Amino acid sequence: MFMDCKIGALSENDSTKILQLVAEILTEKFHEFSLLAVQDVQGRYLQIYDDRWESWLFPYTRTTEDNKANVDSFASELLHKDIDTTYVTTAKHCKYSVSDKIYNHKLYKVQIDDIPDNLSGDKYKWMSIEDLESDEAIMEKNDDIIAFVKTKCL
Repeated sequence: MFMDCKIGALSENDSTKILQLVAEILTEKFHEFSLLAVQDVQGRYLQIYDDRWESWLFPYTRTTEDNKANVDSFASELLHKDIDTTYVTTAKHCKYSVSDKIYNHKLYKVQIDDIPDNLSGDKYKWMSIEDLESDEAIMEKNDDIIAFVKTKCL
């Protein structure tokens, strides 16, 4: 019953996806990504629209061996200025949705005083945690990450 509430009705293709997830759990195959919680002075977080997920997401990049430098470079390129992020924590999340994978997320944060001009238009949006939580479509795909950021960055 809980599974139906969380992921909806199961289709014929879902059994394959479930088996793939189980295999990833058993082999401890994790998809390593770093999330960036960019917060403005009003307490809103930068969201980037992702066409694949069809949702607003926190900016993310693949985790690398020299990850702090990698995330700082990613953030600097995104925000068009030198950025020094702060590592927050790491958590594993099992996503049964677009990608059906187990992610090992490293969370970094940065607060900015001024919003760069390049962060406007249809691809970028600034949203509070309350805005994110009140959007049913976002919560359906990303509730675990929103809770992760909310508990670790507020």
